[in-house]
Amino acid sequence: MSRAAPGGALREGRFRSRLLLPARPRAARDGRDADDPPIPLVPRIRRRRRRTRLLVLLAVGAGGVAAAAAFASPLLHRGPHGAAERAGGAVATRAPAVGVPFATGVRVFDAAGEDLGMVATAPSGLPLVAVEPAALTAETALAALHVRQELPAALGAEVAQVGATSPAGVWLRLRDGSRITWGSPGAAVAKAAAVAALRRTVPPGHHATIDVSAPTAPAVSG
Repeated sequence: MSRAAPGGALREGRFRSRLLLPARPRAARDGRDADDPPIPLVPRIRRRRRRTRLLVLLAVGAGGVAAAAAFASPLLHRGPHGAAERAGGAVATRAPAVGVPFATGVRVFDAAGEDLGMVATAPSGLPLVAVEPAALTAETALAALHVRQELPAALGAEVAQVGATSPAGVWLRLRDGSRITWGSPGAAVAKAAAVAALRRTVPPGHHATIDVSAPTAPAVSG
Protein backbone atom coordinates (compact mmCIF):
# COMPACT_ATOMS: atom_id res chain seq x y z
CA MET A 1 0.00 0.00 0.00
CA SER A 2 1.48 3.22 -1.11
CA ARG A 3 1.40 6.30 1.02
CA ALA A 4 -0.48 9.26 -0.18
CA ALA A 5 1.42 12.45 -0.51
CA PRO A 6 0.56 15.16 1.96
CA GLY A 7 -2.65 16.67 0.94
CA GLY A 8 -3.14 13.90 -1.60
CA ALA A 9 -6.40 12.70 -0.08
CA LEU A 10 -7.74 16.19 -0.14
CA ARG A 11 -6.72 16.76 -3.72
CA GLU A 12 -8.21 13.43 -4.68
CA GLY A 13 -11.42 14.30 -2.93
CA ARG A 14 -11.61 17.63 -4.74
CA PHE A 15 -10.98 15.96 -8.07
CA ARG A 16 -13.70 13.38 -7.41
CA SER A 17 -16.16 16.04 -6.31
CA ARG A 18 -15.60 17.89 -9.58
CA LEU A 19 -16.22 14.73 -11.55
CA LEU A 20 -19.42 14.03 -9.64
CA LEU A 21 -20.91 17.54 -9.98
CA PRO A 22 -23.24 17.90 -12.99
CA ALA A 23 -21.95 20.31 -15.60
CA ARG A 24 -24.05 23.47 -16.12
CA PRO A 25 -25.60 23.26 -19.56
CA ARG A 26 -24.19 26.00 -21.86
CA ALA A 27 -27.53 26.21 -23.59
CA ALA A 28 -29.17 27.35 -20.37
CA ARG A 29 -26.70 30.18 -20.04
CA ASP A 30 -27.44 31.21 -23.64
CA GLY A 31 -31.17 31.40 -22.98
CA ARG A 32 -31.97 28.24 -24.96
CA ASP A 33 -33.35 24.87 -23.94
CA ALA A 34 -30.83 22.31 -22.88
CA ASP A 35 -32.02 19.94 -25.56
CA ASP A 36 -31.43 22.44 -28.38
CA PRO A 37 -28.38 21.68 -30.48
CA PRO A 38 -25.52 24.15 -30.00
CA ILE A 39 -25.17 27.00 -32.51
CA PRO A 40 -21.70 27.20 -33.97
CA LEU A 41 -19.96 30.57 -33.60
CA VAL A 42 -19.03 31.08 -37.27
CA PRO A 43 -22.59 30.83 -38.68
CA ARG A 44 -23.77 33.32 -36.06
CA ILE A 45 -21.12 35.82 -37.14
CA ARG A 46 -22.06 35.29 -40.77
CA ARG A 47 -25.74 35.92 -39.97
CA ARG A 48 -24.88 39.15 -38.17
CA ARG A 49 -22.82 40.30 -41.19
CA ARG A 50 -25.69 39.47 -43.57
CA ARG A 51 -28.14 41.43 -41.40
CA THR A 52 -25.74 44.41 -41.34
CA ARG A 53 -25.33 44.37 -45.14
CA LEU A 54 -29.10 44.12 -45.56
CA LEU A 55 -29.68 47.14 -43.32
CA VAL A 56 -27.07 49.16 -45.25
CA LEU A 57 -28.65 48.25 -48.59
CA LEU A 58 -32.10 49.17 -47.30
CA ALA A 59 -30.82 52.54 -46.07
CA VAL A 60 -29.12 53.31 -49.38
CA GLY A 61 -32.19 52.23 -51.32
CA ALA A 62 -34.42 54.45 -49.20
CA GLY A 63 -32.11 57.42 -49.82
CA GLY A 64 -32.16 56.82 -53.58
CA VAL A 65 -35.95 56.61 -53.62
CA ALA A 66 -36.19 59.87 -51.67
CA ALA A 67 -33.79 61.61 -54.05
CA ALA A 68 -35.71 60.35 -57.07
CA ALA A 69 -38.98 61.50 -55.55
CA ALA A 70 -37.55 64.96 -54.89
CA PHE A 71 -36.20 65.19 -58.44
CA ALA A 72 -39.55 64.19 -59.90
CA SER A 73 -41.49 66.47 -57.57
CA PRO A 74 -44.14 68.63 -59.26
CA LEU A 75 -42.44 71.66 -57.71
CA LEU A 76 -39.62 71.24 -60.22
CA HIS A 77 -39.83 70.75 -63.95
CA ARG A 78 -37.52 70.98 -66.87
CA GLY A 79 -37.47 74.17 -68.90
CA PRO A 80 -37.29 74.32 -72.69
CA HIS A 81 -33.48 74.65 -72.56
CA GLY A 82 -32.92 71.88 -69.99
CA ALA A 83 -32.62 74.17 -66.97
CA ALA A 84 -34.49 73.20 -63.82
CA GLU A 85 -37.32 75.61 -63.17
CA ARG A 86 -39.58 76.05 -60.15
CA ALA A 87 -43.26 75.74 -60.90
CA GLY A 88 -44.93 79.14 -61.03
CA GLY A 89 -41.65 81.00 -61.65
CA ALA A 90 -39.76 79.95 -64.76
CA VAL A 91 -36.05 80.65 -64.87
CA ALA A 92 -35.31 82.53 -68.05
CA THR A 93 -31.79 81.42 -68.95
CA ARG A 94 -31.74 82.99 -72.45
CA ALA A 95 -34.10 85.95 -72.30
CA PRO A 96 -33.85 88.37 -75.27
CA ALA A 97 -32.07 91.60 -74.30
CA VAL A 98 -31.72 93.51 -77.57
CA GLY A 99 -32.90 93.24 -81.14
CA VAL A 100 -31.50 94.48 -84.47
CA PRO A 101 -34.24 95.07 -87.07
CA PHE A 102 -33.81 93.97 -90.67
CA ALA A 103 -36.16 93.75 -93.62
CA THR A 104 -36.66 90.03 -93.04
CA GLY A 105 -37.11 90.15 -89.26
CA VAL A 106 -35.30 90.97 -86.03
CA ARG A 107 -31.98 89.45 -84.95
CA VAL A 108 -32.12 88.84 -81.20
CA PHE A 109 -29.32 88.60 -78.63
CA ASP A 110 -29.39 87.91 -74.89
CA ALA A 111 -27.52 89.92 -72.25
CA ALA A 112 -24.52 87.55 -72.40
CA GLY A 113 -24.12 88.07 -76.14
CA GLU A 114 -25.71 84.78 -77.17
CA ASP A 115 -27.22 84.94 -80.65
CA LEU A 116 -30.82 83.77 -80.29
CA GLY A 117 -31.47 83.91 -84.02
CA MET A 118 -33.93 85.73 -86.23
CA VAL A 119 -37.59 86.23 -85.30
CA ALA A 120 -40.37 87.58 -87.48
CA THR A 121 -41.50 90.13 -84.88
CA ALA A 122 -39.62 91.55 -81.90
CA PRO A 123 -41.07 90.64 -78.48
CA SER A 124 -43.06 93.44 -76.90
CA GLY A 125 -40.84 95.96 -75.10
CA LEU A 126 -37.57 94.63 -76.53
CA PRO A 127 -35.03 97.47 -77.05
CA LEU A 128 -34.06 97.86 -80.72
CA VAL A 129 -30.77 99.24 -82.04
CA ALA A 130 -29.53 99.82 -85.59
CA VAL A 131 -26.50 97.91 -86.87
CA GLU A 132 -25.52 97.38 -90.50
CA PRO A 133 -25.34 93.69 -91.51
CA ALA A 134 -21.62 93.89 -92.28
CA ALA A 135 -20.89 95.25 -88.79
CA LEU A 136 -23.33 93.08 -86.86
CA THR A 137 -21.84 91.29 -83.86
CA ALA A 138 -23.21 90.64 -80.41
CA GLU A 139 -20.63 93.04 -78.93
CA THR A 140 -21.70 95.85 -81.26
CA ALA A 141 -25.40 95.36 -80.54
CA LEU A 142 -24.83 95.20 -76.78
CA ALA A 143 -22.64 98.34 -76.84
CA ALA A 144 -25.50 100.27 -78.45
CA LEU A 145 -27.90 98.83 -75.86
CA HIS A 146 -25.65 99.88 -72.95
CA VAL A 147 -25.41 103.44 -74.26
CA ARG A 148 -29.16 103.60 -74.63
CA GLN A 149 -29.60 102.42 -71.04
CA GLU A 150 -27.05 104.85 -69.55
CA LEU A 151 -28.32 108.03 -71.22
CA PRO A 152 -29.46 110.75 -68.82
CA ALA A 153 -33.23 111.15 -68.87
CA ALA A 154 -33.23 114.60 -70.50
CA LEU A 155 -31.12 113.51 -73.46
CA GLY A 156 -32.75 110.10 -73.66
CA ALA A 157 -36.15 111.74 -74.19
CA GLU A 158 -34.81 113.41 -77.36
CA VAL A 159 -33.26 110.28 -78.87
CA ALA A 160 -35.09 108.81 -81.84
CA GLN A 161 -32.62 106.01 -82.66
CA VAL A 162 -29.51 104.35 -81.27
CA GLY A 163 -27.08 102.44 -83.46
CA ALA A 164 -23.48 101.37 -83.75
CA THR A 165 -20.83 100.60 -86.34
CA SER A 166 -18.59 98.81 -83.80
CA PRO A 167 -18.43 98.32 -80.02
CA ALA A 168 -16.65 101.72 -79.81
CA GLY A 169 -18.70 103.38 -82.54
CA VAL A 170 -22.12 104.00 -81.00
CA TRP A 171 -24.16 106.88 -82.46
CA LEU A 172 -27.45 108.63 -81.67
CA ARG A 173 -29.99 110.32 -83.89
CA LEU A 174 -32.08 112.99 -82.16
CA ARG A 175 -35.65 113.91 -82.96
CA ASP A 176 -34.58 117.23 -84.46
CA GLY A 177 -32.33 115.41 -86.96
CA SER A 178 -29.03 115.98 -85.15
CA ARG A 179 -26.56 113.10 -85.15
CA ILE A 180 -24.31 112.38 -82.18
CA THR A 181 -21.14 110.33 -82.43
CA TRP A 182 -21.10 108.85 -78.94
CA GLY A 183 -18.25 106.39 -79.16
CA SER A 184 -17.95 103.59 -76.62
CA PRO A 185 -20.19 103.16 -73.59
CA GLY A 186 -19.23 105.09 -70.47
CA ALA A 187 -18.83 108.72 -69.32
CA ALA A 188 -22.52 109.27 -70.07
CA VAL A 189 -22.93 112.35 -67.86
CA ALA A 190 -19.88 114.15 -69.30
CA LYS A 191 -20.87 113.31 -72.87
CA ALA A 192 -24.47 114.43 -72.36
CA ALA A 193 -23.26 117.76 -70.91
CA ALA A 194 -21.01 118.27 -73.95
CA VAL A 195 -23.92 117.54 -76.31
CA ALA A 196 -26.12 120.10 -74.55
CA ALA A 197 -23.41 122.77 -74.69
CA LEU A 198 -22.63 122.24 -78.37
CA ARG A 199 -26.26 122.19 -79.45
CA ARG A 200 -26.65 125.72 -78.12
CA THR A 201 -24.04 126.87 -80.63
CA VAL A 202 -25.99 125.57 -83.62
CA PRO A 203 -28.38 128.04 -85.33
CA PRO A 204 -32.06 127.11 -85.11
CA GLY A 205 -33.25 124.86 -87.91
CA HIS A 206 -29.82 123.39 -88.59
CA HIS A 207 -29.03 119.73 -88.12
CA ALA A 208 -25.83 119.47 -86.14
CA THR A 209 -23.28 116.68 -86.22
CA ILE A 210 -21.70 116.42 -82.79
CA ASP A 211 -18.80 114.23 -81.76
CA VAL A 212 -18.44 113.54 -78.04
CA SER A 213 -16.53 110.26 -78.31
CA ALA A 214 -13.76 112.14 -76.48
CA PRO A 215 -15.83 114.19 -74.00
CA THR A 216 -12.88 116.37 -73.02
CA ALA A 217 -12.47 117.48 -76.66
CA PRO A 218 -15.95 117.54 -78.25
CA ALA A 219 -16.54 118.80 -81.76
CA VAL A 220 -19.53 120.09 -83.73
CA SER A 221 -20.22 120.72 -87.39
CA GLY A 222 -23.22 121.69 -89.45
